[in-house]
Amino acid sequence: MVVETEEQNSSLHLLEKVTSGLTEVFSGERGVMGRQRASFRSILKEYGITRGVAVVLKQSVHSPGDKAMDALMCAPDEDLTTCALSKCTAKQLGLYLYYLLTKSKQ
Repeated sequence: MVVETEEQNSSLHLLEKVTSGLTEVFSGERGVMGRQRASFRSILKEYGITRGVAVVLKQSVHSPGDKAMDALMCAPDEDLTTCALSKCTAKQLGLYLYYLLTKSKQ
């Protein structure tokens, strides 16, 4: 019998929160980007990340219709770049968080 630690349980909860947030962002509803950007920033703060850079897709690769949550993991290295957290869009922050949370789970 495997007992989950509180940290693993918290990570799964955050992953669900990020996944639902990204789904909202992909829906394109009015006002979602600002709400989710603030939500994603607060999750980053829980991890102690308040400043720095995030790994994001290059603008030339990043198509508006792309709705793959694992886009950062599947992209080749030459399609990735960094962006200051303060300049990231909600979609970029959400994809970065999804990347961080799934990498830490593995």
